[in-house]
Amino acid sequence: MPTSNNGNKQPTIDILKRNNVNAILELGVGYGDCGYLIGEAIKNCKIFGIEIFKPYLENIPEGRYIKIFNEDMRFFDYDNFIKQQKVDAIIALDSIEHLNKNDGIKLLSKLETLTKLIIVSVPIIDCQQGIEFGNEWEEHKAQWTPEELINLGYTLEFKNSIIGVFYKKCVKKWEKKASLCYITWNRFLYTKKSLLSIIENTKRNNYDLNIWDNGSTDEGMVDWLRNISLNNNFSYMFFRKNQGLTRAMNNQMRIMQKMFNPDVFCHISNDIVVPPDWLNGVFEAIESSKVGAVGLNLENKISESTLVDGVELEKICDDGCIGGMHYCIPKHTYNILGGFREVVQLYGQQDANYSLQIKLLPLDIWDYYLPLKKYKGEHLGETGKIYDQYESEIRERLRRSGDDRNAGRSYRDQLRSYKEEFDRGKITAEQLIAKIKDDQPPLLVDKSQIQETNIMEWIEDA
Repeated sequence: MPTSNNGNKQPTIDILKRNNVNAILELGVGYGDCGYLIGEAIKNCKIFGIEIFKPYLENIPEGRYIKIFNEDMRFFDYDNFIKQQKVDAIIALDSIEHLNKNDGIKLLSKLETLTKLIIVSVPIIDCQQGIEFGNEWEEHKAQWTPEELINLGYTLEFKNSIIGVFYKKCVKKWEKKASLCYITWNRFLYTKKSLLSIIENTKRNNYDLNIWDNGSTDEGMVDWLRNISLNNNFSYMFFRKNQGLTRAMNNQMRIMQKMFNPDVFCHISNDIVVPPDWLNGVFEAIESSKVGAVGLNLENKISESTLVDGVELEKICDDGCIGGMHYCIPKHTYNILGGFREVVQLYGQQDANYSLQIKLLPLDIWDYYLPLKKYKGEHLGETGKIYDQYESEIRERLRRSGDDRNAGRSYRDQLRSYKEEFDRGKITAEQLIAKIKDDQPPLLVDKSQIQETNIMEWIEDA
């Protein structure tokens, strides 16, 4: 209808006032009655609107809205609008039921990247409606339940016998911060292509990056890493000899936690080319506490597609893992599990171990790929094939590390046995978490092996 249910207006105004909202985008304004009431209740509030049915706009007095866009809310250029007009809230009162369910979910997911507050009202009963006032868009195409919106992270503010009003506070993607943990060991040509892809395809204010070089001997490589670090304000640690992967990854997280307190740690191998906008995909994924870890799908085959709190991801199979070449750990997972299990053979197993630890937690949590069709990276170690001797050495280390009783297949069997104890009621959820969390003391940075660094004060303190 061109006017929304009377029950949703005052709860909407209450939410807006509590959150000190000064600018709003309203989806589906109809005759503009909601915009009028908000303007009366919140003086000097800037109100913009979207309405697809042009005849409705003829009934709206001039000045009620700063501007109304006669467009389809599904295809509106929100990104361009937000660049020009910052809004504190987006409201959709009696609007999303006019979209099919998938379009509604996609729209809500998009809106969460644009503003700090979303308010939605929908009929919570079977409320069928066809074409009204000559407007085909008045048809109701989806029935929403309170549980569906609550599962998407919304809070129920008000409901009566017909409608419910829900809101969600959002953290914008660009307000999040990532710490990129970048490890290098030779393969200079791959390193150049990989690191430059990060610089070109990642917004600089979204991340800090640390380079840990494990004793590279390729001619000119360390000098190049130093120069690119200084030019881009990256931190770096260059070692005299190989310190191993898990030692590097764990210490990078410990040091960057103290330096930046990031929302997510992203471990990236120096043979990975990242696609455009990949980090925003990570930020969208880690908004959900159900995402224990996330990374690029470098297998070149699509895994099971699923929606996690409205975000499209690919679910890792029960016995699979993301792969350590591109492995992102959100803060909520790191706070539970800490770092990786140390591996004797310098290389391998840490990704398989950590992914299993996540899956065995007595929580609604899993590890996922970013959708391959949207974020397609490149694993140069598989496509480049110019460092055969190196790849052969890595494969041998990986084979040997799988036999490591303290960090290989035997260790993962032990983790599964803890979960079996929990399933039989032998231990509590708290005890299971304690057993799954690695209790090994971490291998700290061997400062005697540091050849050069620009963050010694942070290493001393870590």
